[in-house]
Amino acid sequence: MKKYHSTIMIVDDDPSDLMLIERAFRAIGVKDPIHTINGGLEAIAYMMGEGKFADRDLYAYPTFITTDLKMPGADGFAVLEHLKKNPDWAVIPTVVLTGSCDLDDIKKAYMLGASSYHVKPSSPDGLRRILKALNDYWMTCEVPEVDRTGRQLRTDSAGKLGERFEQTRIPAVHSNHLAAEAGDRAKAPQETKRPGNGAPDARSSEQGYRRLFEHGTDQRRQSIPDQIVGLFPQRDGRQDCRRT
Repeated sequence: MKKYHSTIMIVDDDPSDLMLIERAFRAIGVKDPIHTINGGLEAIAYMMGEGKFADRDLYAYPTFITTDLKMPGADGFAVLEHLKKNPDWAVIPTVVLTGSCDLDDIKKAYMLGASSYHVKPSSPDGLRRILKALNDYWMTCEVPEVDRTGRQLRTDSAGKLGERFEQTRIPAVHSNHLAAEAGDRAKAPQETKRPGNGAPDARSSEQGYRRLFEHGTDQRRQSIPDQIVGLFPQRDGRQDCRRT
């Protein structure tokens, strides 16, 4: 594998797992820089070069990522989704290393672009075996050349097989919306929404629709969205007026 500005990023919210994974990489002979990142929000901030991560001499863009799935704030799916939405960065080998063996988690991880999915082994030896297999495999792979920010360098496609495919040109991402939303939620006052004071919350909306469904006139029931009507059981032989 041709390595340009090689850097490994380990994403996990468990400090013990971060330490064990880093030690396992070192035990199999990896000498490249390794950055241990606490959770998905910090991982996205790292990739976007926000805050202290703006110093790319110290925090070079990763060329290999391992990420846990179940983390507070932004989970591993959010990390994968962030990469997938940025085509210039989506080429980075990204491995899910998690305690979850749920079949839906596995499927969704691959749908979001995971290079591979592995359940964390219960022993340090097992962890070293997995990381060695991954490292040995990716060392044989050719990967696109990227600059120090992680963006792919343009290549000459003229007259070549891939000429018909446009090279990605994406705008710079200016903010980490997940971090911003988390901060907004933390700072926002907790209040119950009432009619006339913004949109009601989901529970009050459903309760209102239920009352309308059970006691309202046929004409008023027409205003209930289809997806809401499907949630309510038909009682006492009553039929949904919207479907008659």
